[in-house]
Amino acid sequence: PCQTKNFLGRDAVVNEIKGKLVSGSSHMAIVIALPGMGKTEVAIRVGHLLQSDSWPVLFIEKQKNLLELCEEILYHLTNRRWITSDNIVLHARRKLSELKDNTVIILDDTVSVQGPVFDDFVQFLVSAPKVRVIITTQEDIGFVSVGNIHKIRLDPLDLASSAELLTLLAPNSKNYAKELAELCGGIPLFLNYVSALMIDGFCPKVFTQELRKNPSKVLKGTELLDTFYQNMGRFFLGKFSEE
Repeated sequence: PCQTKNFLGRDAVVNEIKGKLVSGSSHMAIVIALPGMGKTEVAIRVGHLLQSDSWPVLFIEKQKNLLELCEEILYHLTNRRWITSDNIVLHARRKLSELKDNTVIILDDTVSVQGPVFDDFVQFLVSAPKVRVIITTQEDIGFVSVGNIHKIRLDPLDLASSAELLTLLAPNSKNYAKELAELCGGIPLFLNYVSALMIDGFCPKVFTQELRKNPSKVLKGTELLDTFYQNMGRFFLGKFSEE
């Protein structure tokens, strides 16, 4: 996918992931965060940087199960579709183990695929000598591996980056950008939603007042935003239990 035009506040994370994969100190980076936090954009940015350094990069979007995921991997590697009667997972493993050049596979939004079978496949990916993997997910994968897996829980954007993003996306919000950024908690999904409303003609002053009075009411109403709220409790419960 194309890179987003306005990418702010994540350069350190992007460079960290790229450095780990290029050096070989990690064969896999797992980016964990709620929907709307910018996981996919981080992965895409790393992919483009590696591709500019002549690394082949495969981007696999959300799939329903491991068979579909492996079918997409095979399609990218062989440029042909495989029928379901083939042993898709076995063929995918074989093709990946035969790679001659370091290749990056981005598995985006794997939460619906995760489970014991996926964990087994991921362990194989980590062991494949020429494979580097970036996984984006709402939930950590199920197995624990030492050494060559790098996990990152994506934090909200800092206040300065959030305000700058709002100003770039909706110049008419400039005088209220810092306050709006603080109210949005540095969450890119909310920042983009708010900026879209500003562009559509919402008065920044009035909107800021409403957002301060009842943020959950203002920031709910679309499928993606509702998904964010549904997963918020589970995400932070897992984070705090680990800490």
